[in-house]
Amino acid sequence: MTLVQGDGPLKNQFVKQYGGKPNIHFLPLQPEDKLCELLNLADLHIVPQDRGAADLVLPSKLGGILASGRPVLVQADEGTELYRLLEHVALVVPAGNVEALVEAISIAQTQNHDAERYSAIANLFARDQILPAFHDLVFSEKQQRTTVV
Repeated sequence: MTLVQGDGPLKNQFVKQYGGKPNIHFLPLQPEDKLCELLNLADLHIVPQDRGAADLVLPSKLGGILASGRPVLVQADEGTELYRLLEHVALVVPAGNVEALVEAISIAQTQNHDAERYSAIANLFARDQILPAFHDLVFSEKQQRTTVV
Protein backbone atom coordinates (compact mmCIF):
# COMPACT_ATOMS: atom_id res chain seq x y z
CA MET A 1 0.00 0.00 0.00
CA THR A 2 1.17 3.51 -0.75
CA LEU A 3 0.23 6.31 1.62
CA VAL A 4 0.47 9.88 0.40
CA GLN A 5 0.03 12.48 3.12
CA GLY A 6 -0.20 16.24 2.87
CA ASP A 7 -1.88 19.01 0.94
CA GLY A 8 0.93 20.10 -1.38
CA PRO A 9 0.44 21.84 -4.71
CA LEU A 10 0.35 18.56 -6.69
CA LYS A 11 -2.17 16.77 -4.47
CA ASN A 12 -5.20 17.41 -6.69
CA GLN A 13 -3.31 16.17 -9.75
CA PHE A 14 -2.20 13.00 -7.90
CA VAL A 15 -5.69 12.32 -6.53
CA LYS A 16 -7.18 12.76 -9.99
CA GLN A 17 -4.59 10.48 -11.59
CA TYR A 18 -4.19 7.82 -8.88
CA GLY A 19 -7.11 8.24 -6.46
CA GLY A 20 -9.04 5.29 -7.86
CA LYS A 21 -6.22 2.79 -7.32
CA PRO A 22 -6.94 0.33 -4.50
CA ASN A 23 -3.34 0.36 -3.20
CA ILE A 24 -2.94 4.16 -2.96
CA HIS A 25 -4.42 6.12 -0.07
CA PHE A 26 -4.38 9.88 0.39
CA LEU A 27 -4.48 11.57 3.77
CA PRO A 28 -4.77 15.28 4.48
CA LEU A 29 -2.04 17.06 6.39
CA GLN A 30 -1.95 15.45 9.83
CA PRO A 31 -1.64 17.23 13.17
CA GLU A 32 1.86 17.50 14.62
CA ASP A 33 1.09 15.07 17.44
CA LYS A 34 0.56 12.31 14.83
CA LEU A 35 3.85 12.95 12.97
CA CYS A 36 5.96 10.30 14.74
CA GLU A 37 3.26 7.68 14.31
CA LEU A 38 2.91 8.55 10.63
CA LEU A 39 6.67 8.47 9.97
CA ASN A 40 6.97 5.11 11.72
CA LEU A 41 4.39 3.56 9.37
CA ALA A 42 6.71 3.69 6.37
CA ASP A 43 8.62 0.77 4.92
CA LEU A 44 10.45 3.33 2.80
CA HIS A 45 10.52 7.12 2.95
CA ILE A 46 10.88 8.87 -0.40
CA VAL A 47 12.21 12.42 -0.48
CA PRO A 48 11.73 13.78 -4.00
CA GLN A 49 13.69 16.88 -4.99
CA ASP A 50 13.56 19.01 -8.09
CA ARG A 51 16.85 19.46 -9.86
CA GLY A 52 18.47 22.62 -8.51
CA ALA A 53 16.50 22.67 -5.25
CA ALA A 54 18.81 20.47 -3.17
CA ASP A 55 21.04 23.35 -2.09
CA LEU A 56 18.19 25.81 -1.55
CA VAL A 57 16.35 24.13 1.31
CA LEU A 58 16.67 21.02 3.44
CA PRO A 59 13.41 19.03 3.36
CA SER A 60 11.53 19.93 6.53
CA LYS A 61 10.60 16.36 7.45
CA LEU A 62 14.12 14.96 6.91
CA GLY A 63 15.09 14.96 10.60
CA GLY A 64 11.94 13.09 11.57
CA ILE A 65 12.33 10.71 8.65
CA LEU A 66 15.88 9.85 9.69
CA ALA A 67 14.85 9.55 13.34
CA SER A 68 12.17 7.01 12.38
CA GLY A 69 14.93 4.54 11.57
CA ARG A 70 13.19 3.58 8.34
CA PRO A 71 15.01 3.36 5.00
CA VAL A 72 15.19 6.58 2.99
CA LEU A 73 15.30 7.11 -0.76
CA VAL A 74 16.22 10.65 -1.78
CA GLN A 75 16.58 12.41 -5.12
CA ALA A 76 19.69 14.59 -5.06
CA ASP A 77 22.37 15.35 -7.61
CA GLU A 78 25.98 14.49 -6.87
CA GLY A 79 27.87 17.52 -5.61
CA THR A 80 24.90 19.06 -3.79
CA GLU A 81 24.85 19.48 -0.03
CA LEU A 82 21.85 17.15 0.28
CA TYR A 83 23.75 14.46 -1.64
CA ARG A 84 26.84 14.83 0.56
CA LEU A 85 24.69 14.76 3.69
CA LEU A 86 22.83 11.57 2.76
CA GLU A 87 25.05 9.60 0.38
CA HIS A 88 26.05 7.07 3.07
CA VAL A 89 22.74 6.91 4.93
CA ALA A 90 20.15 6.76 2.16
CA LEU A 91 19.59 5.37 -1.27
CA VAL A 92 20.32 8.36 -3.50
CA VAL A 93 19.23 8.76 -7.12
CA PRO A 94 19.62 11.79 -9.39
CA ALA A 95 16.99 14.51 -9.04
CA GLY A 96 14.39 14.46 -11.78
CA ASN A 97 15.31 10.95 -12.96
CA VAL A 98 12.00 9.10 -12.80
CA GLU A 99 13.43 5.85 -14.16
CA ALA A 100 16.14 5.76 -11.47
CA LEU A 101 13.53 6.53 -8.80
CA VAL A 102 11.26 3.68 -9.96
CA GLU A 103 14.21 1.27 -10.11
CA ALA A 104 15.39 2.25 -6.62
CA ILE A 105 11.89 1.73 -5.21
CA SER A 106 11.80 -1.75 -6.77
CA ILE A 107 15.23 -2.56 -5.37
CA ALA A 108 14.27 -1.29 -1.91
CA GLN A 109 11.16 -3.49 -1.93
CA THR A 110 13.11 -6.65 -2.77
CA GLN A 111 16.31 -6.14 -0.76
CA ASN A 112 15.31 -5.83 2.88
CA HIS A 113 18.86 -6.45 4.09
CA ASP A 114 19.96 -3.18 2.50
CA ALA A 115 16.94 -1.43 3.95
CA GLU A 116 17.90 -2.59 7.45
CA ARG A 117 21.49 -1.45 6.93
CA TYR A 118 20.47 1.97 5.66
CA SER A 119 17.93 2.49 8.42
CA ALA A 120 20.50 1.63 11.12
CA ILE A 121 23.05 3.99 9.59
CA ALA A 122 20.46 6.75 9.14
CA ASN A 123 19.36 6.47 12.76
CA LEU A 124 22.94 6.75 14.04
CA PHE A 125 23.75 9.53 11.59
CA ALA A 126 20.70 11.58 12.59
CA ARG A 127 21.54 11.31 16.27
CA ASP A 128 25.31 11.73 16.04
CA GLN A 129 25.81 14.15 13.15
CA ILE A 130 22.73 15.92 11.81
CA LEU A 131 21.26 17.07 15.12
CA PRO A 132 24.57 18.39 16.54
CA ALA A 133 25.30 20.17 13.24
CA PHE A 134 21.85 21.77 13.33
CA HIS A 135 22.39 22.82 16.95
CA ASP A 136 25.72 24.43 16.07
CA LEU A 137 24.19 26.24 13.11
CA VAL A 138 21.32 27.65 15.16
CA PHE A 139 23.54 28.89 17.97
CA SER A 140 26.23 30.30 15.70
CA GLU A 141 23.61 32.27 13.72
CA LYS A 142 21.97 33.46 16.93
CA GLN A 143 25.30 34.72 18.22
CA GLN A 144 26.02 36.44 14.91
CA ARG A 145 22.65 38.17 14.97
CA THR A 146 23.17 39.26 18.55
CA THR A 147 26.58 40.66 17.68
CA VAL A 148 25.25 42.57 14.68
CA VAL A 149 22.30 44.10 16.57
